[in-house]
Amino acid sequence: MGLAACGSSEDPPGSDPEAAASEAETQCQELFEAAGDAPASGADSFVFAASSDPATLNPFFASDGETFRVARQMFEGLVGTKPCTPDPAPLLATEWTGSDDGMSYTFTLQEGVTFHDGTDFNAEAVCANFEYWVNQPKGPAQTEDVSYYWISLFKGFRDSEIPSIYDSCEAPSPTEATITLTEPFAGFVPALSLPAFAMQSPTALEKYGTVADGEDPTSSEYALKHPTGTGPYMFGEWNRGKEIRLVAFDGYWGEKAKTPNVVLTTIEDTGAKRDALKNGEIDGFDLVAPGDLAGLEEAGMEIVQRPAFNILYLGMNQAVSPLDDPLVRQAIAHAIDKQAVADQTLPPGTEVA
Repeated sequence: MGLAACGSSEDPPGSDPEAAASEAETQCQELFEAAGDAPASGADSFVFAASSDPATLNPFFASDGETFRVARQMFEGLVGTKPCTPDPAPLLATEWTGSDDGMSYTFTLQEGVTFHDGTDFNAEAVCANFEYWVNQPKGPAQTEDVSYYWISLFKGFRDSEIPSIYDSCEAPSPTEATITLTEPFAGFVPALSLPAFAMQSPTALEKYGTVADGEDPTSSEYALKHPTGTGPYMFGEWNRGKEIRLVAFDGYWGEKAKTPNVVLTTIEDTGAKRDALKNGEIDGFDLVAPGDLAGLEEAGMEIVQRPAFNILYLGMNQAVSPLDDPLVRQAIAHAIDKQAVADQTLPPGTEVA
């Protein structure tokens, strides 16, 4: 049984931050390699407790962790990340080069990759995805609430008042795609590692994902019933509010999935997750409450900790009263005992910024 808790190793006062970061990365790499070398358990399903339903199964419109958790099993982007770091690494693209002026990037693609619907992943599919992103219809799809990462990084759409940083895509060969920008964007390649920019089947998008102006694309037939990527798992079924079932994709181009099925069951309460693990109803969950760690270890559960990779913050809506007053926001900030929050609700080793 696996129990995952996200935290960072606690460093003694006066320790070298760079050395501590290097040690944390080394520990994370060792955990990653050990997980990759682990033999298949022989179980038919791996059941993981999620805190909530995903917002949608179309990754382009995703900006929340629970949606990304599901999307990463079904979808892949041109660019991945080196394990335990934010550094770009090859994924569906084996390599890439940028022009001297920073206005275009050429990607060499993996060969022999197919989408879950049996259609080919190639340069034409890459261009189709970029054109799908930039041509979102007017309405909800062109708002930050829905297309958060596109607007944050690529700005506008084809028919929006704000122009997009993305200009065009060419496919000179099946294994080569060239993306041209309207202005230099140093973060272009790292941005493509986000699940929001994963490659989706153009055929499935055209068949099930088309929405008219003003319609909500997160609830299209594609986004609810036909998400189609290139990942090791493909969509099985979604019983909303209860669970999502993913099935291993036999035609996966990379290392095959070790478990035939992955089930993400929705359990909102942390205590209920803990009890479900002890009772054998689930195989793992994350964000374990600090007070539960000792009891779970005593019960024979495996606690896996890795270096922290997130910053937890309290957001305030400055557009409404009284939060539009800086003094009120400062008062709230000073009233919160950040160390107590970290000690009581976050994993051991969590540091206050």
